[in-house]
Amino acid sequence: MFNDPPLFPAAQGATCAGIVLGWTSPILPYLQISSIEREEAPITSEESSWIASLLPLGALVGALVGGYCADAFGRKWTILGSAIPYFVGLALCAISTSVALVPYLYAGRFISGISVGVTTTINPIYVDEIAEDSIRGALGIYLELMANTGVLWSFVVGSFAPFLWFSISSAVIPVIFFGAFIWMPESPTYLIATGNELKAKNSLKWLRALKGNENKVTWQLTGKVLEICARGTEFKPRSRQRFVRLPNHSFASGKVCAFTPWECVERLAPTVA
Repeated sequence: MFNDPPLFPAAQGATCAGIVLGWTSPILPYLQISSIEREEAPITSEESSWIASLLPLGALVGALVGGYCADAFGRKWTILGSAIPYFVGLALCAISTSVALVPYLYAGRFISGISVGVTTTINPIYVDEIAEDSIRGALGIYLELMANTGVLWSFVVGSFAPFLWFSISSAVIPVIFFGAFIWMPESPTYLIATGNELKAKNSLKWLRALKGNENKVTWQLTGKVLEICARGTEFKPRSRQRFVRLPNHSFASGKVCAFTPWECVERLAPTVA
């Protein structure tokens, strides 16, 4: 399970989520201490409450927006885009070094929360769709593991590093995530459901390291079509028509597959062999 390197960039967005979730633990007590100790006026209890609560409010918005974007633009680009609010949010927090800049803290926490909502809804879908059937269930621990790693980062680094440097170092993590994840392919399941059969085939070749093994690629692609036929499409292609496009350019209904699973295999295999 841990010998599958492509899945680490896919789960690293959860590390960013863990960092912003754990950020308040070392930072709020620091912002609340007396002005004599930190040479600034402390924030009030009400301000502390807003700083803590704006993150889940942003996550609510991010979950709704992320679901739409994942269908409209793809899982990869939605997840990749989530790195930007993470960076912007943590950068705003980094410059909020005085009480006068507390509104920047509010904005930073809300913006970071948007990415948390995207991460917790779209990253699990992406990991599920790129994973092989035999290890798909076990791979669920990746996201939880990386999220807890991010929380641990905040607890440890935030306890020893100054406020400014802790926030700056945390803002670097989304940049690393962006640089690593941009090389990942789009979900083959999404590509099949939106009619991009050739791209789906290339995606599977990359993910399964099957370059040159056309037979295995064919059956991997067939399995993806069977999944879609078994559950009905959950996608909204850009044409706004709910359908699954099979490689022979036939169409299946968005609620009930127009073909049996064996008919899907029969129609698919000759076109991708």
